Amino acid sequence: GATLDGKPVYSYWSLPVQAGQELTLNAAKRGMRGYVCIAGGVDVLPMLGSRSTDLQAGFGGLGGRALRDGDRLPVGVPRAGAGSGFSPDAPEFGVKAPAWCKFVLVDEPVRRGRHPSGVAWAPPIRVLAGPEYDSFTAEAHNAFWNDEWLVTPNSNRMGFRLAGTELKRTHKSDLLSHAVMPGTIQVPPNGQPIILMSDAQTTGGYPKIGAVIHADLWKLAQVRLNGAVRFIPTTPYEARQALIEERKYLRQIDAAIGMHEERCARLAASAAV
Repeated sequence: GATLDGKPVYSYWSLPVQAGQELTLNAAKRGMRGYVCIAGGVDVLPMLGSRSTDLQAGFGGLGGRALRDGDRLPVGVPRAGAGSGFSPDAPEFGVKAPAWCKFVLVDEPVRRGRHPSGVAWAPPIRVLAGPEYDSFTAEAHNAFWNDEWLVTPNSNRMGFRLAGTELKRTHKSDLLSHAVMPGTIQVPPNGQPIILMSDAQTTGGYPKIGAVIHADLWKLAQVRLNGAVRFIPTTPYEARQALIEERKYLRQIDAAIGMHEERCARLAASAAV
């Protein structure tokens, strides 16, 4: 429901915005996060190769904090001039949304029931078995794959804490701290899984029952708090193929922008003749 000066604007669509115009982003009807791309980018000091904000560590972005009313964001200088696809007089253009692509579809082996909380739909998230998967009981394996898991409000960009059936181990041996990364599914002593997200720490000591494949992390990030997810077993080959398809989609966007730039250049050349 985004609007520009009260007129609807569409997702995955680029359009020129003049100084003084007001872009309004209403609360999302679906998903958890929305994104706005700005020609020239947000011109804040890069930290560790990124302009994003790490709220836990308090650095990056604009003063290492969340944005507040009245903040002004410096904007970089886009490639402008006659024939540029990002000049104020460039025609509008759009790209295909992920929802229209085959790579977002998941072949589900089992039809799942609704979560006891009443959540209407839980997105399927593909998962590889983790290094400590075999240390969990058969009952835990069954619950992990066949139950739906609630994303609790005690979740953030560092990790999603899930609620559901307690996942028990056959033996509770201690583990040495080891490397972890986004997508790792850890199970602390209370038996409730934690999925590490994009701001994850680098080491952990909880047993790892599984790992969300890289191609599905963005889907997981869009699950709302108090929403549900369900896990689909996959293979390393399928995980790689899913990542290949996702990257192919991103290359299609690059190609679409390139063709838009070429079209704008031809229009500028024709106008100059």
